[in-house]
Amino acid sequence: MAFSIGDMLILLCRHKKLSRHLHSTRLSPKSSPGIRDTLTILLFFNIFVLMSFVDSIVSWSRTMFPDN
Repeated sequence: MAFSIGDMLILLCRHKKLSRHLHSTRLSPKSSPGIRDTLTILLFFNIFVLMSFVDSIVSWSRTMFPDN
């Protein structure tokens, strides 16, 4: 999962460099689509890591306290 996230971020950075001459971020107060996509990918990755952490805590608690 981490490798695919990293690959997507690298592709977005390359795309941003290639398309930088087409769009100037100084002219528009809105963030570019590449930046929004990068933030969305990072958000999904953080949610995945958080849910994995919660899942491991729940699994650990079920093995330590099987009667509950």
